[in-house]
Formats: sequence, C-alpha cells, structure tokens
Amino acid sequence: MSCASKARVQSPGNYTTEGERGIAIMLVMIAMVIVAGLTTAALFLGIGEERTGRGYIRYQHAFSAAEAGIFYPISNWNQTTYNAMSVDDSVAFAGRLADGTGSFSGTLRRLNRTLYLVTAEGMEAGSRIRHSLGLIVRLHPLALIPRAALVTRGPLSIGPSSLVDGYDQPPSGWDCPAADPPLSALLIQPSDSTAYGPICADPPCLRGDPPILIDSSMTLPDLTMFNGLGFDDLRNLASVLISGGVIHPGPRLEGETCVTAAADNWGDPYVTEGTCGDYMPLVYSAGNLDVTGGRGQGTLVVDGDLTIGGGFHFAGLVIVRGTFVSRGTGNQLAGAIVVANTELKRSSLAGATTVRYSSCAVRRAQIGAGAPQALRQRSWFQAY
Repeated sequence: MSCASKARVQSPGNYTTEGERGIAIMLVMIAMVIVAGLTTAALFLGIGEERTGRGYIRYQHAFSAAEAGIFYPISNWNQTTYNAMSVDDSVAFAGRLADGTGSFSGTLRRLNRTLYLVTAEGMEAGSRIRHSLGLIVRLHPLALIPRAALVTRGPLSIGPSSLVDGYDQPPSGWDCPAADPPLSALLIQPSDSTAYGPICADPPCLRGDPPILIDSSMTLPDLTMFNGLGFDDLRNLASVLISGGVIHPGPRLEGETCVTAAADNWGDPYVTEGTCGDYMPLVYSAGNLDVTGGRGQGTLVVDGDLTIGGGFHFAGLVIVRGTFVSRGTGNQLAGAIVVANTELKRSSLAGATTVRYSSCAVRRAQIGAGAPQALRQRSWFQAY
C-alpha cells in the first residue's frame, strides 16, 4: 500500500464527511432563525402589551374623570339653583381632577319634581380618549310630617275673625293631587288646653277632624328636631339666610329670570310654573323676624319670634323656635306651622288671619328643601 493511501485511512473514532459538516451549519442557522423569530414575537407582544396597558390607563383616566363628573353636582349641590329648576330645564357644569389626569363636562337635567339626570363626559388629559356616564338623582325631602295645621306649645289666642283649618286645600291656582284626609286644626299639649284658658274667642275659629288634638306625649324636642335635623342643620340647608329684622318679601325678576340671589325673594305662590313659581327656597332667619306684607313659598325657619302682618301670603312650611304672632288683616298661610315656643310666651292670631292645611304646599316645600342622593338601585349607567 502506498503512503498516500495510508494517509487517507483514519481510525473509526475520527470518521467525518463533508456532508455532515453542512448539516450542522444548516441546523445552527435554523436555530438562529427560530430564536430570532421568537425574540421578534416576544418584542411585538411586549410592545402590544405596553400599548394595551397605556390604553387601559388612559381609559381609566377618562373613566375616572367621567365618574367624578356625575357626582360633581351632588357634592356641589346648589339648592338655590337646582331645587328651583323647572321640569326639563338643564344646567351645565365642568371641572378637572385634582391630580391633573383628566377633566369632565356635563349637564344636570330635571326630569320631574324629584328626579334629575346627570350626564358627564370624562376626558383624559393630553389625549382624545373620552368616556361618558349617567346617573339618576332623587331629591330626598325634608322629613317633617305635620299632624295638624298648627302645632304649638304654651299660651295661644285666636281672634274672632281668624281661622285655623285642618281640611286639606291647595293654594289658589295650584294644580295638586286629590286632597288628603283632614287633620286637626290645632295640636297642643294637655297642660296648654287647660292652663291658659280658652283659645278661641269664637269656637268656629278652629276647623278640623278633630278641631283640637291633645297629645300628652309631645315634647319640646318634637318641635325642634326633625328626623335628626335641628335648627343648626336647617341653617346649613338654607338657600336664603337672613339675620332677622323687618322684611317685605316678593318675587324678583330680571326679564324672564328669577333672581334667586335676592334675600327678599321667597318665590311666587301666585305663579305655578316657570320664573319664580318653581322657586321653593328654605329661608332661615337667625333672629326675630317681622314680615310686613308680601308673599313667598317654600320653608320659612325662624330662630326666634315670628310676626306677620300687612296681608302676608305664604305657601309651605313655617317652623318657629319662639312665638308666632299675626296682626292686621288678610294674612293667609297655606301648608302647616310648627311653633316650638321655647319660652312659653303667648302666641296669637289676631285680625283676619287664615291658616289652612295644604298637603300639596307641604310636599313642594319639603322637596324644595330636599338634599340630593343617587338612587339605591340602577342609578348609574354607561353612555359609551
């Protein structure tokens, strides 16, 4: 055998061929392509996840802004404006989130006397991402359920030309539901019915079923606390605050707009819809109040003595911590009156004063003094 032939002979353990070396290179290249593909896919998946995450965060910013928007009117409720809105009227509002991630705008629309619809669109700051939500809001009325046309303590005298009537009657010109069953004209304590002598100079001055209701369980807190709300709480709910003194209330208009900022504007019981006819304020007097004529409606709270005269007309609820005195002729009050008379001084209805129970006037006054609250069920909905 020649030397060249011997050189080509290798041991079995070191046997290789040119074809095997080519296969190894191909396998390496395939593995590199697969790794590159997996890396690229992972990169694109990561970018997609990042974009999805950023989009979700932006969506949440818009959603949070819209959610803040639908609750904005509730947390910033303006009784003077919102409680006086006519049915189907709307008020616009807008605001921003405190952390600067979004803003909102929306409208508050009155659906009926107790229901409102809040719609708000939230926008993420620096983008076009938007989200809209809606909320149904109900006015929860002031929880004061009168048991008589006039509820009082202490001495009381009613003149021969005056009348306290417990039969349910709407104010003149009002469109009201059917009348409720009659109440008593007067609700008093047993001691008041005997200690101070006759109440009426002429017995027909009281008309009700029965004319006088004597309640031995009635106490002073019953006339100063109303479902947990005291005079200070009523002050906080008031849409009109006055210090007391002498006042001649009446509707105040600028064109077709009711000027609710005027302290002597207590609405207009002569107008049933629009302008000041829908304005039923809670008026709070921090001291003795002397009303000399004029007219108003809603809830009148006097933290002191109340004196009326000059043909004053009022529809709604009257709540007095001190005494109630009417003088002159032509005073007319439709609704109910609660007189706590904390110092047990004499209250009196002189001249031709008429107090008539009106469930319709009471309910509207309660709604006018009401506070908003979202419905407990199905109040919230997504617009988009």
